[in-house]
Amino acid sequence: MNDMNLASVFDTEVLGGLRELQDEGEPDLVVELMSLFVEDAPERHKQIEDAANQGDAKGVERSAHALKSASANLGAKELSASCAALEVLGRGGDLSGLEMALLSFRGCYDAALAEAQQIIRSGSPEAG
Repeated sequence: MNDMNLASVFDTEVLGGLRELQDEGEPDLVVELMSLFVEDAPERHKQIEDAANQGDAKGVERSAHALKSASANLGAKELSASCAALEVLGRGGDLSGLEMALLSFRGCYDAALAEAQQIIRSGSPEAG
């Protein structure tokens, strides 16, 4: 890998698996998927924050579930795990631990979004 920081946000095995799906002559699949993530994630983030501010447990659960899946598909394991924690809180209906879970989520989200934007700017991480 050209950038060792990638391993801290996106799982290199997941990115490698995505890279294996790349068709020659087609736009870079990893960059395309990161672009979709960067387009979609801010709206999911906003939905989570809005639901949390409104005390809407089901809204937290729903929005966190969607972002959890998207981040897991790209190998952003810490973001996916923080979304899973929010999802569990929402499903349980008890948002008493929400602030701590949101702090973790925000840090993971910011790191994943920044790294995805870096991948988009620089092109796909070095192929296998």
